[in-house]
Amino acid sequence: MRESVALAAALRIQMIEDGRGIAALIVQRAFDRGEPCSPTAADVFNELVPAMVFSRLLITGEALDDAFIQHMVDDILLPLMTSAC
Repeated sequence: MRESVALAAALRIQMIEDGRGIAALIVQRAFDRGEPCSPTAADVFNELVPAMVFSRLLITGEALDDAFIQHMVDDILLPLMTSAC
């Protein structure tokens, strides 16, 4: 990405813009079900999920297993996404 402006732009669109749409949809569905969601829940989701996954993949080398996903959702994302309701 540092050496190719075109590659950087394509990846940013794929990872950031598309991710924002998915995160907004997840938060909207939760809101529609009557679940509490922070006004910034989609932003929290969009920033933390890729960061945590990339950290596992590129830094720690730990597994992206069910235990990790459950921890990420139950212990980190849900509390943060509902904390400012």
